[in-house]
Amino acid sequence: PNNPLFVKLFHALGANPTPMAFSEVYSALQLKAIDGQENPVEVPYNNRFYEVQGELNLTQHIADSFLLGLSSSAWNKIPEQYHDAVQAAADEMIAEHDASEIRQEEEIIGKLKDKGMHVNVFADGELAKVQEIARGIYGDFQEQIGADFMQTSLDFVKSN
Repeated sequence: PNNPLFVKLFHALGANPTPMAFSEVYSALQLKAIDGQENPVEVPYNNRFYEVQGELNLTQHIADSFLLGLSSSAWNKIPEQYHDAVQAAADEMIAEHDASEIRQEEEIIGKLKDKGMHVNVFADGELAKVQEIARGIYGDFQEQIGADFMQTSLDFVKSN
């Protein structure tokens, strides 16, 4: 995707990112104009990229978040004695959602293997190297994101 963060990250990792329209990706893989594509695992499965792409690299460079939220006015309409129960139900729902997403991803990876794709994972210690490189580009986006939000996000990542 033509996402400046992704382009900068992959460039920092030594790749030559080539943003393009999604509709062109299959044929670009087929013609060897590109070596790979960046997407969640369901994309190469659902779009049959396994026909023209033999490798799947599980880079873990992004984690989608599931956000469950209420406005403060909606939250304040809930009687205070129920706040803990509502929060507990939300926490349970998020945990179930995350577990389901992980199961689905594992199933799709298995299907891609069955279609002939070779799945690559990081060797011990390699993910930490990628994370260190990624940390090196955070500052390039601070102005767009805002210093306070950037720091809150980094603090959250460090604590989890």
